[in-house]
Amino acid sequence: MERVQFQQEQMLAELKDLMEKGFFSRAEAKLIMKRRREFEMALVRRVARKSDFLRYVAYEMDLERLRRKRAEKIKERSPQSVSDYAIVKRVFQIFERAVRKFKGDVGLWMEYIRVAEKVGAKALVGKITARAIQMHPTESWLYVMSANGEMKVGNMAGARTMMERGIRMNPKDERLWMEWVKLEMGYAQQLKDEGVQDSNEIVRGGIVEVIIENAIKEIGKDNHAFIKTVADGISEYPQIDNEARGRLVERVISIIQK
Repeated sequence: MERVQFQQEQMLAELKDLMEKGFFSRAEAKLIMKRRREFEMALVRRVARKSDFLRYVAYEMDLERLRRKRAEKIKERSPQSVSDYAIVKRVFQIFERAVRKFKGDVGLWMEYIRVAEKVGAKALVGKITARAIQMHPTESWLYVMSANGEMKVGNMAGARTMMERGIRMNPKDERLWMEWVKLEMGYAQQLKDEGVQDSNEIVRGGIVEVIIENAIKEIGKDNHAFIKTVADGISEYPQIDNEARGRLVERVISIIQK
């Protein structure tokens, strides 16, 4: 109960600020306090469930969307204050409490990362992902999420490093190899869109070809389902031109015929 009371006290300055800015009425602020108390009570009971944390997060995310919507309607610009970041900060605090309690739940870590990405907390995304990978080094999707995040901020070298790390830990993971192929094809298209000529080795699919060769060596050319997945993925993926796709498919065929 002391923790619940402490959490309630931490909300007062934020709610006062929201009312002063005209984003929420006094009645709405009281309702917010009531709902948060209910969530906090659920978290301090003897056997708190993961769903209790996620419901709390969902409530706070909805509240933040409402705050932003109302803030946009109020034309007057006010200096930044506690209510501008308090709700998102609380969301992260709830997640921190959740992952401490459910360290082994990969899905919870991934949801934490997804929410951090959604609110634009780029630096935090990297930190959370690093912690999640340390806890779950064989979970391939964590490496994929991290690599995609690095690519989004223009750090392709970092993205490749993360995929290489994932492969070292999970050399037989077919999905991880295929996601690396997709990542490189996406980067090839990005370069092409930026005006890089087709003579560039990356645009022509040179790195993709190396990855495919290494993947087949590791997975085995007798794994026909994986080979088909690779060939189909190249054929159907639009991120590289027809000539490069045809050449890569031919390369796959030549590798398995050796």
